[in-house]
Amino acid sequence: MGWDWILTGMNPSPNHSEGRNILVQSLGSTTLPQYDHVLVSELTGLFLSIRRFSTRSMRQHSGHSASPSSSKASLERTNPVESITHAVASIIIRIAYGDGVFRDIGEQLIALNMETVRQLNWVAEQFWPVEYLPFCRCHSRLVNTLSKKTL
Repeated sequence: MGWDWILTGMNPSPNHSEGRNILVQSLGSTTLPQYDHVLVSELTGLFLSIRRFSTRSMRQHSGHSASPSSSKASLERTNPVESITHAVASIIIRIAYGDGVFRDIGEQLIALNMETVRQLNWVAEQFWPVEYLPFCRCHSRLVNTLSKKTL
């Protein structure tokens, strides 16, 4: 299909209308409630994970140490960013591919997703448009000049 079929990047056309119709049929208000059990189970786990992180964080700030049985793996699970990413990825995989695929290779897909997000964030941090597009420097100077004149 290629990149031309990404719905948000398409210009209005018959293909765009067809894509919207497919999206509404697959995730419309009459279809989405059948996935409520997925949302409830994954969000329950997310809230418990955030609560554990919050409780552990409060203990550390108040001078109490975390329980001695806490390992690096349990700390990673209670990292709020990783917990949220894990929950969102789980929901998407379970809705898109079903519980069978999620049971078989869900954790591998989530690990791949988390690594991809980490790499994309690293790449985004390395690129500053001002370094490669000189007109950005001029634009920032122009904005500063205009803002001083309006004051």
